Amino acid sequence: MATPVKSGEKVDAVIAGASASGSVFAATLAKAGKKVVLLETGPDWQLSAATSRAGA
Repeated sequence: MATPVKSGEKVDAVIAGASASGSVFAATLAKAGKKVVLLETGPDWQLSAATSRAGA
């Protein structure tokens, strides 16, 4: 789960761009126990906007 990073807080990695590769790389590092910041300039979105339902 994402938690806000406080100013001056140390992290293990900063990834610029939440593209397919950036997101996978961030998730892999986070699962390995690293503290990761993922930066994206695009608009906010909801998970429901990225999924589809058959017949909907």
